[in-house]
Amino acid sequence: MADFRKWVLVFAILALAIVPASAQVTCTATSGVTPTVRAEGMAELVGDLTLDCTGTASTQATLSNIQLLFNTPVTSKVVGSSGGLTYTEALMFIGPNASSEPGPTDRVAGVSGQFSATANTYQGVLAPSQFGSAPSQGLLWLGVPIIPAGTTSRIRFTNLRVNANFVGNTLVPGAQPNIFAFISVTGSQSVVIASPQQPLAAVQSGITDATVSVGDEAPLKFQQCNNGSEVVNVSVGEGFASAFKPIGGVEPLPGAPTGGQTALGVNFFTESGLLGTGITGTLVHPELIGQATQGTRIYLTVNNVPTGVKLAVPPQIGVFSGDNATLLYAVLVSNDPTAGGSILGYSGGTITPPTAGSNGLVNVPITVGTTNTASVVYEIVRSQPFAFDTLVVPITVSFTASPSTNSPGLTVAPNLPTVTVGFAPMRPSSEAGAVSGAPIPRFVTGGI
Repeated sequence: MADFRKWVLVFAILALAIVPASAQVTCTATSGVTPTVRAEGMAELVGDLTLDCTGTASTQATLSNIQLLFNTPVTSKVVGSSGGLTYTEALMFIGPNASSEPGPTDRVAGVSGQFSATANTYQGVLAPSQFGSAPSQGLLWLGVPIIPAGTTSRIRFTNLRVNANFVGNTLVPGAQPNIFAFISVTGSQSVVIASPQQPLAAVQSGITDATVSVGDEAPLKFQQCNNGSEVVNVSVGEGFASAFKPIGGVEPLPGAPTGGQTALGVNFFTESGLLGTGITGTLVHPELIGQATQGTRIYLTVNNVPTGVKLAVPPQIGVFSGDNATLLYAVLVSNDPTAGGSILGYSGGTITPPTAGSNGLVNVPITVGTTNTASVVYEIVRSQPFAFDTLVVPITVSFTASPSTNSPGLTVAPNLPTVTVGFAPMRPSSEAGAVSGAPIPRFVTGGI
């Protein structure tokens, strides 16, 4: 990794220093909004990259190949394959001038788009791996017209996802790493790019801490002479504002932020990116482009649960709307911290979101496994992008005293009950790169 970053910087210096006098096209790369992404994330949506290009009167709109090379594996969603190429959700738009954003239906005169003569929309393909069997760190756009004769143009790259953990877990505590992209253009005409290396995201832990409290009551004692019941609150705090995000896009649950994510250059504060639906031209599986498979999910695992102890949690945390509406809303979706995809329901069932403004729902029992552990997974449906959210999960702990059946089981150090929390779904290292069918977002295994 260290050698790769060193060479990226060397390439950047050379690109700035070697400027052919006969160059006909000059482009300036900028990164615009640089979001903070989660260090635990394997498929984090980073900021867009833009190129503002200017050509001379003799410049011809000849074709070029454009590559984005990142300092971490690319994980933009794989949506299909064709002609030996692996197509992703990453898109490139060419606008008719450098003073405004290109739109999904924009067209540069005399130039056809990748799949349509009526729009300059191009779909990125996965570049061959730069490091043998390691995941690819590059995206390619083949046969791209940089600029028509005598005009200017703006090119925007969007739906760029990367493995932030690949960068975030290699630095010393306290350091804040960044995600970079280096852009290169290869074609029949000379193209000079100013500032070809751009920062696209800062990496930071998405969960800052987790605390356990029992309110004003004395801590629950697991004694076999008296029945016991108590609510234990587990609080999970954001490491930075907007670390907890709803799915966005198709808006699968009532009360989630409105979908319609089709505007370029906008941070939607959801797990989804720019949607492919509605784009002029024929893209490879446009219905999959930009759409996340689930919102941010947070798992809680209770370890060393004593024999005979029962656990239960609410099916929702917060209220959808009305006078009692809460700004953070989450629903119970699963008991499997590794599962992604659409709303799963608890233990295979379907959880119907409660009606707006409802409260006091009956808690759902948690199944304690044979290893004396129990897990629950909540999905964020609504959050506050401009404030720090804290998800507070009240776990009801109860037992019926029965010395004859050893209930509750005795607990002694070091096997006292503990709670582990983290992002879900946790996925294997085989999904560290762009993998077809992998959930988005997804996270490395581990918790706090």
